[in-house]
Amino acid sequence: MQQTERVIAYSDLNVHWPYGTIRLDALELVQQMGDHARLYFTGTVDAEQEEAIAVGSGRYDRIELKASGQERPLFMGQLQEVGLQVVRGMCRVSVTAVSHTYELDIGTKTRSFQKVDARYMEVVDHILEAYPGSAVIDRSFDKLEQGTFMMQYQETDWAFLRRLASHVGADLVPDITAHSSRFWIGIPEGRKQVKLEDVPYTIQREMDAYRETSANGQDAVNESDYTSCRFELETMLEIGDEVLREGQAFVITKRRGTIEQGALKWEYMCALPQGLKRKKTYNLPIIGAAIEGSILKISRNQVKIHLDIDEAQSVQDARWFPYAAEGNQVWYLMPETGSKVKLYFPSAEEDDAMVIQSVRHAPQGEFVEKSGRKMQDPGVKSFGNPQGKEITLGNHDLTMTAKEGLLYITMQSGIGVFMDSATCIRMNSSADLELHGRSVMLYGEKSLHLQTMSDTLELGEGGFKASSGQIKMNLTSSQAYTPIKSAFEQQRDELGLSGLIEKRAKRNKAVRAQGKQDALIEGVKGLWSFVVDAAEITSPAVLLGEHVYEKISGNT
Repeated sequence: MQQTERVIAYSDLNVHWPYGTIRLDALELVQQMGDHARLYFTGTVDAEQEEAIAVGSGRYDRIELKASGQERPLFMGQLQEVGLQVVRGMCRVSVTAVSHTYELDIGTKTRSFQKVDARYMEVVDHILEAYPGSAVIDRSFDKLEQGTFMMQYQETDWAFLRRLASHVGADLVPDITAHSSRFWIGIPEGRKQVKLEDVPYTIQREMDAYRETSANGQDAVNESDYTSCRFELETMLEIGDEVLREGQAFVITKRRGTIEQGALKWEYMCALPQGLKRKKTYNLPIIGAAIEGSILKISRNQVKIHLDIDEAQSVQDARWFPYAAEGNQVWYLMPETGSKVKLYFPSAEEDDAMVIQSVRHAPQGEFVEKSGRKMQDPGVKSFGNPQGKEITLGNHDLTMTAKEGLLYITMQSGIGVFMDSATCIRMNSSADLELHGRSVMLYGEKSLHLQTMSDTLELGEGGFKASSGQIKMNLTSSQAYTPIKSAFEQQRDELGLSGLIEKRAKRNKAVRAQGKQDALIEGVKGLWSFVVDAAEITSPAVLLGEHVYEKISGNT
């Protein structure tokens, strides 16, 4: 193999960091797919830098490795670890630097991504918003939609992004040529293509990976796809560069550079692209987790929820989750909108999550006092809804309430059953309705009315009324009362029978005389009207002029 680039000598290497010049004793650079790149080096610095390093060094210190004559830096990252050793006035340091992608791998987070029609790259971009200057080159997702519910549960952003990349068989590769969190998703596009000739190499085949892949139903893979190759070279190659060997094209997956014999030498690992597809990885700690949230919307036996871990969740983007009732399914009751529930993960597959049991929280507002009364006694069990309908099982009573204080049924041991209603109570039966008891009491404030199809019985302020085709009264005792006399009987007792007859005869005689007098007067009035009418017809104005009526009647 011909080396087209010059070898990087030890004297060409320069480490730039905030604590002056360092004279290198040893150096190692490691970069590979799926992990942060790291730079290890030891050397000596001026003794004056001892205190500055011991007191002021931190993870935000930038470190660069450059080579003379190289346009691009060999490494750009940040300080991860530093050690000091002072011997005979000489200050030796051992330093570990890491690529800036390490910023994504510091703190764990828990959050959900419920919008199933969102693209994978939208999720990636949302995660990188927290890292100014970060960038990503997508070589795998393209416009692929996530399609399922995804959950980042107690994972760093780096671990979560690696898991997302595994959904398409890819991995992450850090970029070490800039002071920012940059990386590729998938194999970087190679800049070089070299032939592996006259170079010692080692071939390795991962049979376990092949067996696992073929056992999962991927019949298109071959054993040869899992062949990898290791070789050493003084020429610098990068992750993704292509290596040709016996007609096969390998890609660089890992490189390790060290100083040997005054020069930077490289060890490379390469593999066939078809053998690099990762199997889908899962977040095992999520198994059995139950995360609290609130109901946003309900439809049949499915609900949309806003998890407490998320700052905001729109109803439109929320995913529908199945709701699993507790117990033996005898009572299958959907929760109310706003109810606190838990999102349970029975397996490592986030999309298998289901909403379970409502969570009881401290009541607010008008429900505080009511809830306090019920929860004072742990023996009291209650079941109700926000509309005020409730069933309460106490130690000695059972109460069914439709409206508190106005409409309820109470059953108390040792006392009985009470039905209270502020409005009407109706009991209807298409068959018989029977009331049995040692004594039956019916109270009506104004009236009591009993009715069948043909008979009625009414008791009210007006008295007792009964109506039926036949009425039977069985008396157990009787009592005589003085009859009430009429007006005629009272006058007879006062005047006697003869006096009453004489009084009635006189009254009748007077009435008859008055009737005859009235009849005579009416006859005279009629005769006079006739005479006047006849006079006006036979001799008008000839005998008496224009005032005939006045002359005859004497009215002037």
